[in-house]
Amino acid sequence: MKTLWAAQHQGSKNAHKTVMLPFDLDFTSVSTNANEAQWIESREFIIKEICRFFRVQPIMVMASDATSYASVEQLFLNHLMHTLMPWYERFEQSAEVSLFTRQELLDGYSVKLNSNALLRANTADRASYYQTMRSIGAMTANEVRAKEDMPRHADAEADKLAPAANIFGGANKTPNAPQAGTSQEPNNNEVSK
Repeated sequence: MKTLWAAQHQGSKNAHKTVMLPFDLDFTSVSTNANEAQWIESREFIIKEICRFFRVQPIMVMASDATSYASVEQLFLNHLMHTLMPWYERFEQSAEVSLFTRQELLDGYSVKLNSNALLRANTADRASYYQTMRSIGAMTANEVRAKEDMPRHADAEADKLAPAANIFGGANKTPNAPQAGTSQEPNNNEVSK
């Protein structure tokens, strides 16, 4: 049968001839015709349209996309900013309107969705950020631990802000506290050299 097929359809002299199948055989095409190719293209277009509607990048739903990022962290940051944050804001505003009374809102109650877990791709960048925030006196050790989902430290020093070393001369020096009932000149906080 293989020899018969080769004799009738192989080579340039047999090109474009009609295939005649003996023995009641059925022909099954293994190539894609134009209609099937168009259907595949339309499916890819539909995926991209759905992604546009929900503001999700196609790469996040495993669709092929030419967009590239420097790191996975940048991809998730982009997804967070352009896809999730608008939804977070809607949920937060809806929850505040639906769950709080006017007096609770005036008292400062609010809803905040925490997206820190999505930004944990790069350990080195997080460590550098926390170190900077601690050194400028913007975060306590327990605040850093809370952001990393670690238990609070029992030491009372873990809840104190460390004064910025470049302003007050080091972690062991604190700014001069003004005494009650007296005015303090701005240069009282300067570090002596």
